[in-house]
Amino acid sequence: MEYRLLGPIEVLDGERRLPLGGPKQRALLAVLLLGANRVVPRGELVEAVWPEGPPPTAATAVQVYVSRLRKTLPEGVLETRPAGYILHVDPGQLDLERFERLANEARLREALALWRGSPVEGIELGVWARAEVHRLAELHAAVLEDRIEADLALGRDAELIGELEGLVARHPLRERLRGQLMLALYRAGRQAEALEQYRVARSVLLDELGLEPDAALRRLHGAILRQEPGLELQAAATERVRAAVLFAILTPGDEGEPAAVRELLEQAVETASSELREAGAAVERGLAGALLARFGGDAGDALSAATAVQRRLDSTFAGSVRARIGIEAGEVLAGPGGITGTPVAVAAKLAGAAAPGEVLVGEAAAAAIGDPS
Repeated sequence: MEYRLLGPIEVLDGERRLPLGGPKQRALLAVLLLGANRVVPRGELVEAVWPEGPPPTAATAVQVYVSRLRKTLPEGVLETRPAGYILHVDPGQLDLERFERLANEARLREALALWRGSPVEGIELGVWARAEVHRLAELHAAVLEDRIEADLALGRDAELIGELEGLVARHPLRERLRGQLMLALYRAGRQAEALEQYRVARSVLLDELGLEPDAALRRLHGAILRQEPGLELQAAATERVRAAVLFAILTPGDEGEPAAVRELLEQAVETASSELREAGAAVERGLAGALLARFGGDAGDALSAATAVQRRLDSTFAGSVRARIGIEAGEVLAGPGGITGTPVAVAAKLAGAAAPGEVLVGEAAAAAIGDPS
């Protein structure tokens, strides 16, 4: 089974596209997928499916839509709970989950290739579901900007200009995109056009929001005016080092409003990051509650830190947030943008396979530790 939210909603059984019914039934399925593997209360479903206001028959209609979806989806996937409904989705089945995992692993092009348009395209949803769709759109934009940043670091300035011009035209208020276009133009020998982009950005921001450009865009503008040497492409200083890598995915409980769950997750990420830094790790934050920590060559330190993180989360959040952790050791490439390499990919894969509260140790790390149990 494959569930697709990153564009028009689709469900595929192998090569066969399943029939999903009319707009309201599709909206209900979209909401269940946005809350995949957690109980979605009936009230949230009604509010999301009828944003214009529910009819008197809304509760009955939800039951009808659920019944129809049960006949379409595999048996046991859509389950009724006292508070609402839960749609069980296995790892790798939902394009949104794959997108976030690939982005966390810095496989940006693969992540972006999953998008087929706007998330849940063509479906009108209620307030909280619209907020989640907006979050996904922001996430896509951030990953796209990260991919462009990586291309700029590789010196692909000239070939990026056309793409950036189109993106800036569609998103005139995104200052990071505007700055990337200014830098690409400047490196291509088009300083006047780069400065004109700043003038346009300032005018749009003042007209639309009443705000001046942010500090980063102002600094870039000044640097272009002064033709500072630092704007030219610099070879990134990287080195190959032995390291123990810890990848953690923080998983909140099923219950609660989406906004409250996100706030809880943010607090848990800060708590786990603090614990890892106290253990001597260099910590990078990823998407959707993911953390990547690099220790020196001692995998035992990573395992001790993993245990400490689990204990700290349990004591601070009373079991409402658990960590799924993977650990691997080996040679990584370390540079200004963080670390990459096989140990990172293996640790991320192990974290994805771990149960909440579980730590999985890769072969190389286990060999280095001796007896991880």
